[in-house]
Amino acid sequence: MRIITGRKKGAKLLYPETESCRPTTDRVKENIYNLLSLDYRGKTVLDLFAGSGGMGLEAVSRGADFCFFTDNGKEACDIIEKNIRKLDFGGCTKVYKGDFADFLKTVKCKFDLVFLDPPYHCALVEKSLKLLKSNSLLNDNAVIVVETDFDENPDTEGFEIIKQAKYGRVLVRILTERK
Repeated sequence: MRIITGRKKGAKLLYPETESCRPTTDRVKENIYNLLSLDYRGKTVLDLFAGSGGMGLEAVSRGADFCFFTDNGKEACDIIEKNIRKLDFGGCTKVYKGDFADFLKTVKCKFDLVFLDPPYHCALVEKSLKLLKSNSLLNDNAVIVVETDFDENPDTEGFEIIKQAKYGRVLVRILTERK
């Protein structure tokens, strides 16, 4: 795993080597960022179920102003912190170790870009989307990147799928809030 482009292009990332962590491969990450084709400057990013933090760190490398990372695993949070130090991104990142729902119920900012890659087949996509919407955590025109197993079809009520692509067993949906 590495940073694909931006100010830290080519930097190698550490990742948790546990069965519960399934890092997004460089190929899939690059394809996701090609689908997004955003200007990241001025954006606030949320990397939910962050694992290694690779998706959010890529956004910061590409110019995002700030990224929050959430994960409930101690090893994952330790790895994210190490990656942040390695990339010298300490001033524009924050790691929250704990339950994603508690974070979404208490955070006091809005996001422009959300990466949502929870454990597969656990109905966490629906719960996350509902909390993002009910707590008004999305800026106008915010984009949510949802990664699921190819056979999952989460309820995205209140959101519009603007792009979708399949990479092996990974199905990526790009959503925006329906107004």
